[in-house]
Amino acid sequence: ERSIIADVVADDQPAAVRNDHQITLEATKIPNIKSGTNIKQSMLNLVQRIKAEQAMAGDANIFENYLTGRMDKLMINVRMQMNLMCAGMMLDSYSWSGLGIKSGTVTFGTPSDLKVTPSVGWATSATATPVADIMGVKTTAQNKYGVEYNRITMSNADFLLMINTTEFRNAASAMKLFNFSADQFSTAIANNNAIKMVAESVLGMTIEIDDTQYGREASDSSHSYSRYLPTGKVLLSNTSDDGNSSSFDFANGIVTETVVGSMSINGAPAIFGGPQTGPVAFATLPNPDLNPPNANLWSVARGFPRKHNQAATAILTVG
Repeated sequence: ERSIIADVVADDQPAAVRNDHQITLEATKIPNIKSGTNIKQSMLNLVQRIKAEQAMAGDANIFENYLTGRMDKLMINVRMQMNLMCAGMMLDSYSWSGLGIKSGTVTFGTPSDLKVTPSVGWATSATATPVADIMGVKTTAQNKYGVEYNRITMSNADFLLMINTTEFRNAASAMKLFNFSADQFSTAIANNNAIKMVAESVLGMTIEIDDTQYGREASDSSHSYSRYLPTGKVLLSNTSDDGNSSSFDFANGIVTETVVGSMSINGAPAIFGGPQTGPVAFATLPNPDLNPPNANLWSVARGFPRKHNQAATAILTVG
């Protein structure tokens, strides 16, 4: 929803009362973001034995440090999923399937003219026009939505495709940003930082290279890794929106476990002092009678990202 300017009203004059914007309820269930691990009796004994045999006083808290480290890792796991959700919001596409949640593809209202697939992919270096592609989307956002992008985020692979196009080389050469001809350009791309500065001058935008990945564990315990920003997706945004909740935010809800965990049930002490937003970390005993003794460690959050200014980001699909 775009903001509407306030009225100017003289003293003693009534101000107009307008209808609030319509709220569309797209889903009725807020997803839980949860990561857990089990520490079996053998591991508990091993850590305790290491602690008992340590000769250095600084390692006296090795057991407590081990548990804290495991909980910190679980918190990171939860934040990684939160980051993936937020990346999906920025790219206007998020999906997840597993453990009772099958989201399909969730979109966040980015206008269709800010989601552009160029007619020529950037891998076609002779005829691709990445500079014109970026400037076209940037101009649309500025003229139609009043949004000015000053940052572009892409993978290193897409950055290399961009700077190797004939169009980009000619643009950089025409601006006299380097002292060699366009056909000598390939000898300079080894210095990535220098070429990045050249590209920022050509585009008039800050370039952010993002190749970060997240891991996912399958039911057979195998691991696979994917990118937060897929190769072939180029994101335009404005740095002033970073941390600006009027553009987008994460609706961080009360974690249900902290509500239940705030109660004393059957004489068991409360885990939490009251309802809390996530992510939170805690430990539970799967076997209250300690037969066998083990512990479950958890980290949980409950929420979903929201995009309040649908034009805050634009997406180019370049390959």
